[in-house]
Amino acid sequence: MMRYLAAHAGRDESFLTPEGWDRLHRPLPGADYAFGWAVGNDRLWHNGSNTFWYAVAEIDMATGRAA
Repeated sequence: MMRYLAAHAGRDESFLTPEGWDRLHRPLPGADYAFGWAVGNDRLWHNGSNTFWYAVAEIDMATGRAA
């Protein structure tokens, strides 16, 4: 999961183009949600469960830190 978050935080071009990252992280007009990510204050955030496991992920895009 940390590799996945690091790819988002660093906008790794071996996964997506810069335009692809922009589209993935940009909320629709009037929304604060972008393709599974809550977006605000230069942060991406997501949580979810499959009813057995629960996960929370947050990425600080300004610093590139993810947890």
